[in-house]
Amino acid sequence: MNAVKRLFGVEAKDIQEDVILTPFLDCAYFAHSDKAKKAKGFLFEVFTEEHYSVIKTGVGASFVGDAVMYLAQTPCKKLYFLGSCAGCGHSEVGDILLAEKALAAESFTDIIEENGRYAFVIPKKSLHEDLLKWRASCGNQQEKDVIQQANIATLGSLSQQDRLTAFLKQHGISGVDMEVSAFFSAANKRNCACCALLYVTDIIGEKSFFRALTNEERAKIKEARQRAVTLVCDFIRSQNA
Repeated sequence: MNAVKRLFGVEAKDIQEDVILTPFLDCAYFAHSDKAKKAKGFLFEVFTEEHYSVIKTGVGASFVGDAVMYLAQTPCKKLYFLGSCAGCGHSEVGDILLAEKALAAESFTDIIEENGRYAFVIPKKSLHEDLLKWRASCGNQQEKDVIQQANIATLGSLSQQDRLTAFLKQHGISGVDMEVSAFFSAANKRNCACCALLYVTDIIGEKSFFRALTNEERAKIKEARQRAVTLVCDFIRSQNA
């Protein structure tokens, strides 16, 4: 059995040119027809529609980065990341952030030992402008549909986020996740076009990720998640029409 079949549960040829990677979202969010196919490999779960494949990678920078690298053996040419993040600065629960660059602070050890020298990873072939132009051309946008272009920090520790609040604000960070810098790094290594969308579920230093959500917060997060999914899927279909 080849590596792609073992890891993804499908043959390489069955993966589309446009691939959405998500750490934890169920593939059902991305279903738009009854012809979609779902498979589970040793590491990754794959859901394939007419215009795109979705890879459920698992949480963490290494899983997302490795998924991108293993996809080099498939027809995949364009990469989209969709996940959640903690808000920082002026971000609020339910906001959608479009990552322009990501501070690579993926090492738990470096964070604990406080010896990391972190740098921003910037996608070499970004799809962000194409996405924003397409979205603007659709018209009829409401205030709730605003997407913020943002700097993201990818941190390798949940427990240390609050301690790093001042550091994050100093670097102009609007969202904190655990995958985007690795996603950008792997996409750059493969010279793939990419973009990353995140929706805000909690606020560092104010609203913990493990708190009990209010009904209002649940509704905002649910709506933001669906808007992000719909945005990415509709954009891909528009490019392939």
